This record gives sequence, C-alpha cells and structure tokens, in this order.
Amino acid sequence: MGRKEDLIALTDDLVKSSSDIEGAAVISLDGLVMAASLSGKMDEVRVGATAAAMLGLSKRTANQLERGGVHQTLIQAEKGNIIITSAGTKAVFVGLTPSDVTLGMVFLEAREAAEKVAAILG
Repeated sequence: MGRKEDLIALTDDLVKSSSDIEGAAVISLDGLVMAASLSGKMDEVRVGATAAAMLGLSKRTANQLERGGVHQTLIQAEKGNIIITSAGTKAVFVGLTPSDVTLGMVFLEAREAAEKVAAILG
C-alpha cells in the first residue's frame, strides 16, 4: 500500500474501532485533506481548511503568549469536540467526538493516531 492508502486505512480503522472518535482526518499543514473518515454530511475540504486555520491561530496565540510550539488544540462546542493534534512536520490529525466523552482517553487515541501519521509520512 502507498502512503495515501495507509492514511485512509488508519482513519477508517480508528473511527470503526473507537467508541469516542466519530470522525477523523489527516490534513496537510496548508489545509489539504490527505485522508478522512467523516460522516456523509461533512465536507472534507471545509474540514481541511478550518483545521489549518485553527492550527495557524493556535500557533500565533502560543507564540504571542510565549508558550512554545503547539502540540494540540481542543475546541469544545455544544454538539461535540474538535481535537487537532500535530502529526510530525507535515500534517495534523483531526478527531471529532461527541460532547460527552472522556477527554483523557480521546487525547491518548489522538496522540497515538498522530504518531502513526508521522511515521507513515516519514
């Protein structure tokens, strides 16, 4: 399998096996979707663009507040959570969850997925 197929398998497998993550995507740093397993009503292009924008805002905020490099961004909304996790130097992992999850477990799954993405992308 090639990289794209490996990334697709990773997102598909995670969504199928996780009781907490209901959507997953791998996004390049410039917002291009490299792989995604999202519900049918979600637009992959929009997910990629907004994740890249949030990553940029998170980096600027951390820099302005002298907090160092960004590892992860969490957005908690009425209908669920969005977790954006750095996946090496080429991509980020985006996980979508319902609002009533145990975040510690989701953070662990997101970090593990991001490490796999980084390994696939080299």
